[in-house]
Amino acid sequence: MADIAEEQELQWEVTSSDDEIHYSYRVESECMNFNCHPGTGQSCNISAFGQDSPGEKLIINVIATSVDDVCRQLSERGFNFPIESMKKFSKPPFKKDQALTGWDNSQCNNLEEVSFDSEACLDYAPLVSTPDVYITVTTEVEFRAAAGDLV
Repeated sequence: MADIAEEQELQWEVTSSDDEIHYSYRVESECMNFNCHPGTGQSCNISAFGQDSPGEKLIINVIATSVDDVCRQLSERGFNFPIESMKKFSKPPFKKDQALTGWDNSQCNNLEEVSFDSEACLDYAPLVSTPDVYITVTTEVEFRAAAGDLV
């Protein structure tokens, strides 16, 4: 019998100054068809808990100091998708920040909807589909001529 030993190192750097408070943000993408192959008849529907859902969503939790910081981090990591919603957990993830905000562990950690309508998040704005618009224009042309103008 062979012994297998594997060692891995995890390094997680979080930089902050004393006046920055970090929160966990939950970012959800719009529903997209990541793994669908056009022309193959693949349906892209995901069925879970008795409900069909077309396509897939990305859900990412990011520890950040603001909405702008969330979008900056997504950009730095190469994530590129339209955001459907962004929510902030009410409980700061670090004890230092919990102390600064007066967090009491008897409180519930709620998700609060936040606006991501800022310049830093422009690349993540939801896709807007424009429906085809057909316009019918009817014109009438009327020619008038005086009696002396006719040849």
